[in-house]
Amino acid sequence: MLTTVLAQGASVFDRRTLLSAFLPAVVFWGLTTAVALGTVAGPRTVLHGWQAAGTVAQGLALAAFFVWSGLWAFLTAAMSNRSIRFLEGYGPRRGLAAAVRGRLRARHVDAVNVLVDADTGLEARQRVLREAGLVLMPQSTAQDGVDAPPAGGPAGTQQAHGTDQEPGTAEEMERLLRRCESAGDLSDEDLRDLPGRLQAWWNWSVARPAVPGGTDRAELRRRLDPVVRVLAERIARAERAVETERAELLARLSTYPADRSEVMPTALGNVVRASEGYGAERYGMDTVLAWPRLCPLLPDVVVKAEAQARTVLDLLLNVCLSVVLFGLPLSVAVACGGVIPLPWWVPLVPLFCAVAIRSWPAVLLSAAAFVPAAPGLPDGWFHDWSSGPVGAGFHTGLTGLAVVVLLATATYRAAVESAVTWGEQLKAAVDLYRCRLLDELNVRRPADPEQERLVWGEVTGFLHRGYAPDAALVGFGDAEASDTGSGSPRQYPVPVRPLPAFHPVGPGDVQPRCLRQDLPDEPCAGAAEDIVGRIPLQALEAGRPVPVRLLLGPHGAGDAGGPRAEGGSGRPPSAGPLTAVGVSVTSSDGLGGTLLPGDRVDLSLFAADHGVTSVYPDVLVLRYVPGTASSAPDAGSPDTLVVAVEPSLASDLMRSARNTTAVATRPLPLPATGNPVDLPAPAHLPQPTNPPEPDPHPGPAAAPPVPGGAGP
Repeated sequence: MLTTVLAQGASVFDRRTLLSAFLPAVVFWGLTTAVALGTVAGPRTVLHGWQAAGTVAQGLALAAFFVWSGLWAFLTAAMSNRSIRFLEGYGPRRGLAAAVRGRLRARHVDAVNVLVDADTGLEARQRVLREAGLVLMPQSTAQDGVDAPPAGGPAGTQQAHGTDQEPGTAEEMERLLRRCESAGDLSDEDLRDLPGRLQAWWNWSVARPAVPGGTDRAELRRRLDPVVRVLAERIARAERAVETERAELLARLSTYPADRSEVMPTALGNVVRASEGYGAERYGMDTVLAWPRLCPLLPDVVVKAEAQARTVLDLLLNVCLSVVLFGLPLSVAVACGGVIPLPWWVPLVPLFCAVAIRSWPAVLLSAAAFVPAAPGLPDGWFHDWSSGPVGAGFHTGLTGLAVVVLLATATYRAAVESAVTWGEQLKAAVDLYRCRLLDELNVRRPADPEQERLVWGEVTGFLHRGYAPDAALVGFGDAEASDTGSGSPRQYPVPVRPLPAFHPVGPGDVQPRCLRQDLPDEPCAGAAEDIVGRIPLQALEAGRPVPVRLLLGPHGAGDAGGPRAEGGSGRPPSAGPLTAVGVSVTSSDGLGGTLLPGDRVDLSLFAADHGVTSVYPDVLVLRYVPGTASSAPDAGSPDTLVVAVEPSLASDLMRSARNTTAVATRPLPLPATGNPVDLPAPAHLPQPTNPPEPDPHPGPAAAPPVPGGAGP
C-alpha cells in the first residue's frame, strides 16, 4: 500500500510540479509563518521557543509544514490552467471586471495600431531608399583609367546616351554639391531629388567630349565622384538602420495575434494567443486541437525543450500569484500591528528598483513610505505621526506593499518573456512535425500550401465536429496508394536522434515509424534487430530509414550488411573485430572517388619493378577522403582510402603499402547480352618488365599470385 502511494505521489509530483508549484509553496509559506509569528510574539520569543522544543516536536512541526506545502502545491498545479487564463485576461463578460478588461484591451489595440503604422512608414522609407540606391550605384571613376558612370539601372542607362544639354547652371550645380556634402539624415524628399539630379549631371559629363569654351567636364566628374560615393554610403547606412528597426517592430508585432480582433487585455494573453494562432495563420491548422495529438510524435529533444520552457513559465506565474496572494495580507497585518519598525532609508531600495524597471505604482508607494519617515523634517504632525507606533506600522506596511507590487511586476514581465520562448517552441514543433501528425492520422500529405490549408480544414472539422472529410482531398486508407501510386506505407526502424559515424547503435537509439516519404532505392533495415548492435559507417539522420550497406556488424566484415555480405565474396564471417587502416591512393586508383562507406573492393598493391606484390580481396571500405588537387604533375596530396581488415593483417598491409601503389578494383555487372565489357587499362599502372605473349586460346582467368602471409 505504501509503495502504491509513493508511486502515485512520484507520478503526480514530477519535476515540473516540484519546481513550479512545490518550491514556491515552501518559500512563501515559510516566509508567511516566520513573519506572522514574528509579528505576534516577536522574533526572539519564537527563536527561543523553537530551541526549547524537543527533537520530536521539531520533526513533527517540519513534517506538518511540508505536508501542508505539498497539499498547497497539488492544489496550485490543479488550478494552474485556470490561473494562467486569469492572467491571460479571460474573465466575466459583464460587470466591473468586463469594463476593466475592455479598457485594457483598448490600450493593447492602440499599441498594435501604433506598431503597424510605424512599420508601414518604415516600409515606405525602405522602398524609397532602395529606389534611390538603384539610381545611385557608385562605381570607381579611376579604375584602369576609364570613366564609368556611378549609376547602373534603367534610369541611368537611358540618360547616359542623351542630349548634350546641360542639366542646369553652374550655380545650381554648386548648390547641389554643397547640399549633398552637408546632408545628415536624409529625408524622403532628399532621397527622391538628390540621386536623380546627381545622376543627370554625371550622365551629362560623360555623354560627349568637352565642348570648347564650355564647362570642364573632367573637373566636374572629379568633383562628383566623392560626392556620389558619400551619398551612396549614407543611403546604404540608412537602409540598414531601417531594416534593423523594422526587425525590432516585427518582433514586437509577433507577440500579438495576427487577427487584430483577437487582441487580449494582457501582454501574456497576447503572446499565448499569437502562439496558438500560428498554425492557423500559416497552415490552416488548429494548434490547440492538434497539440495533444502532436506531442506523442515529437522527438525527445523537442519534448524536453518545450517542457523546460513551460516549467519556467509556470514557475514565474506561480511566483507572481504567490507574491500577490501572500504579500498583500502580510503588508496589511504589519501595517496594523506596527511591531516590526524599519529604518527610514529602507523604502529607497524598492524606489530605485521600481524606477529601473519603470513600475510606476511601486514608485508611488515607495515614495509615500519614504517621505513621512525621512530625517530632517520639521517638528509637526508628520514627524510626530511617523515616529509613533501607528506611523511606524504604516511605514513598514507601505514599504512591504511597494515591494509586493515591485516583485509582482518584475515576475509578470519575466513570465511574458518566458511565454515568448515557449511560444517559439510551439511554432517550431508545428513547422517541423505537423506532417508527421498527418502520417499518423493516415492522411495523405498535401502537395502545395493551398492544398495543405484545405487538408487541415478537413482534418479539424473531422476531429472537432465529426464532419465527414472529403476523401478525394484527405486520402484516407487505400485511396492514397491508388492516387499516388507509391504503395501502402511501411514501418521502418529509424534513429530517434542524429547518430555519429562508428557509434554502436543501442536499443534506445531507434524506434519504429510508419513512413510515406520517398525511400532510398537501396535496401533498408526493416526491423530494429537489423540496426541495434551494429556500427554505422557514416552519420545517420534522425527519422530516416537506414540503408543496409551502412551497417557494420559487431564481428567484422562477414557480419556487415553490405550487398556482398550474403555470400557474394565467398569468405566466411570474421571471428573477431576489424581494424581500420588508411591507404594512400590516387584519384583514379580510388575508382574516381566513387567509393562509398560499405562498398567492398579488391585492394592490390603494385611495385614499380615487381608488379603485383599483394592482393587483399573483398576489403570493406569505411571512408574515402579526397586529397588536394593540383594542375602540376606530382603535386598535391593523394587520396586516402580507409579500409577494415582483420587485426592480423593490419600491420602487414601497412608495411606492404609503404613503398607500393594501391589500386582498388571491384567487379562490374555484365550487360543483358552476357558479353564482357572491354575497359581500357589505366595508363598510369606499372607494366611488367617482360610482358607475356598473348595466348591464342585463353582459358579461365587465373587468380593473381598472393605471397605467403601477405594476403588473407
